[in-house]
Amino acid sequence: TYRHFGESSSDIYIDFKIDGKNPFAGCEKMILRRLWVNKTKEAQIDDEGNEFAPEQIPLEDFTSQSLSDSMGIIDTPYSFAFPSGKHTLTVSSVEGIVEIKEVKLLHISKVKKYQDVVKQYKKNNNTKAEPIILQGEDADVKSGSSIIPLSDNSTPNIVPNNPYKSVLNYIGGTNWASSGDFITWNFNVKEDGIYKIAFRYKQADVINAATYRQLFIDGQLPFEEAKNIKFEYARNWNLVDYSDSNGQVYEFYFTKGNHELTLAATLGETADFYSRLSDIVGSIGELYLKIVMITGETPDKNRDYELFTQIPNFNETLQENEKNLLKLALDMEKLNGKQGGQCVAALRNMVRVLRNMIDNNCLKPSLIIHCLKTFYQSNKRASHSMSINY
Repeated sequence: TYRHFGESSSDIYIDFKIDGKNPFAGCEKMILRRLWVNKTKEAQIDDEGNEFAPEQIPLEDFTSQSLSDSMGIIDTPYSFAFPSGKHTLTVSSVEGIVEIKEVKLLHISKVKKYQDVVKQYKKNNNTKAEPIILQGEDADVKSGSSIIPLSDNSTPNIVPNNPYKSVLNYIGGTNWASSGDFITWNFNVKEDGIYKIAFRYKQADVINAATYRQLFIDGQLPFEEAKNIKFEYARNWNLVDYSDSNGQVYEFYFTKGNHELTLAATLGETADFYSRLSDIVGSIGELYLKIVMITGETPDKNRDYELFTQIPNFNETLQENEKNLLKLALDMEKLNGKQGGQCVAALRNMVRVLRNMIDNNCLKPSLIIHCLKTFYQSNKRASHSMSINY
């Protein structure tokens, strides 16, 4: 449980040690997000009557956060093993100033599948209360100052709407794209009972691919399936019930009183793809270093360095990574459909570069280095496409 201290608007990064050592890679720089709220409930209005977002100010209250993977490849909080006996926890600031109120060590509780959770609902009668509508632009807490209410006056399919003036009527888009970015809405339930959740959304930025969100109710995953809510590519605003792949709508039991709903960006089903791509790029990176150790950064164009004979398993390394990249591209196509999206296009370009190097094993070193630089440019595009969740 912590809160930020000082005037900096950046997130806090801490170094976490157990008995003087980082338990694993990543603990040396863990993120504690700075949270943001609207300064006023009302939108700001210009001289023409157009609305724009209220000023964003830091949340001054203490907040709790589990230590987790900031990249989003691991979609659950980190687990730490403690043998019996005394231990020392050390938290050091890497970037920023933070006040820590308490550190809790909690037992790991397995999140149940929906089919097990819903059994507990059957004894509760369904509610006849009026629907609860949470307007996206009325979000209470955000994990970044750039996640602000926005306006779309191109359609009457969202409310409020005005074809002539800008009115705030949604939140998210390109400002809510990185794994871990989250938005929280507070709401009040007037009657105990079973409710369903529906989303009105548009996802037109990640072309021909889906993006993902995690759903938390009162800070907890309601069931296992809520880790990966899939938002398919959609150029227009759509109202969809939150349901499984067979169209069965998920139900939620809420007690009377105040609650909070949080949606967090996540890699979802692409997390494994991202990890596999990282392994491939790491392997090619090691090969690149071996090349540069022989040729230098600016190879002699007239010299044949015989890289395919000087570097052990040079050709085999290229072939193995080409095979893994092609399998990755095919798996992503299977997930997102035949077109596969911009990420698959980048992966296929990486495959083409490696195939070109394999087919031309007498390439001059300068051309090999050019090919590898092209490879890394494609990797940046593929990695970016995987990690964004508009």
